[in-house]
Amino acid sequence: MKRKTRVTALLLAALVALAVVFSCAVIVCESGHDCSGADCEICLAVASCAGFLRFAGLAAAALAFVLAAFFRCASVVRSRRASFRRQSPVILRVKLLN
Repeated sequence: MKRKTRVTALLLAALVALAVVFSCAVIVCESGHDCSGADCEICLAVASCAGFLRFAGLAAAALAFVLAAFFRCASVVRSRRASFRRQSPVILRVKLLN
């Protein structure tokens, strides 16, 4: 199951990377076209690609912020967990000799 999840994640990452590359390619290739006016389909496609790139950048920044906060909280909880444990002779490995 772990391998299947990893393959799915890699496939989705590759698809997003391809979408970013093709959006950049559309913007570069069609940047100097002869515009036909207000209803120009090429201008609409370029604007759509630019919007996708802007959204992808904001989503990546938000995801990085959320992951950083999550891992920071997880490390704090992990470090504090040891102090919340009950102390007993068994946990402390005290030798009880009578």
